[in-house]
Amino acid sequence: MKLGRLDQAPAGTPWLALCAAGLVLAGCDRAGPDNGGDTTDSASADGGPVASPSPIPAPAPSSAPTPTLKPAVRTPIQRAFRAVFDADSPFIDTNSDHGSDATITAEKLLLIGNRAVLVTSTNFPNGSHGTIGYLGVYYLSAVGNGFTVEGKWPEAVSGHGHGGQPNPWSITERFGKVKSIYSEAGWSGQGYTCSGFALTELAPHAPRSVAWVPIYYDDLGAENGVTKIEGKIAKIVPGKSFVVRYTGSRTFSETWTRKGNEYVLQGNTRMKTC
Repeated sequence: MKLGRLDQAPAGTPWLALCAAGLVLAGCDRAGPDNGGDTTDSASADGGPVASPSPIPAPAPSSAPTPTLKPAVRTPIQRAFRAVFDADSPFIDTNSDHGSDATITAEKLLLIGNRAVLVTSTNFPNGSHGTIGYLGVYYLSAVGNGFTVEGKWPEAVSGHGHGGQPNPWSITERFGKVKSIYSEAGWSGQGYTCSGFALTELAPHAPRSVAWVPIYYDDLGAENGVTKIEGKIAKIVPGKSFVVRYTGSRTFSETWTRKGNEYVLQGNTRMKTC
């Protein structure tokens, strides 16, 4: 079961051009003068004086100016991340509410209308079976050379157990004019494995979940297990509907239709779930 990654968000938005990196000049240590040799007067074998060698003069100080170290310039996505977390990416959150330290990483910075939208990933490297990773979504406005945070949804998109973020995931416009996060996540245990995909629209004022669709079921690791079914998107009518075709132990198709701010399936799904 692997549903191919959907298309990525356009990368050519002039607003998101990277800032030029600051030039860092490396200093060089100079060795001090060598005043080696014994300069103490002593007597020769016949009692005559021995002349002391003259010390080597120190070199004149250089007239060249000392180079100034320039700090590196943060890119827009780095500045957006700092506006949210007051730290650079990746940020280790040791005050997580999930019983394990969280690693939060800046992933993408998008322009939605007149707002900047930062997408982050949150993983729990030492998370338990029941700990779920996330994608976070943050809406910001540009202020001078920085950003002001307007809205925070740190757990906007759910991921896998054991602390993993959704995988794969991508930004897509295949389902309509509104940019959406397409993400896959699942669960495995006691011989069963299940997963599905979610659609999360990045609407003008807040992200919103518009669909969750089961796409994989496998009970072959369980006692008397005989079923394995995988689903793939077969057709998309942007803003209206999409079709998922299932193959494996059973073969069938299901159509999800847009109703208001969500996609719904008429009746019950024939896809097995955990």
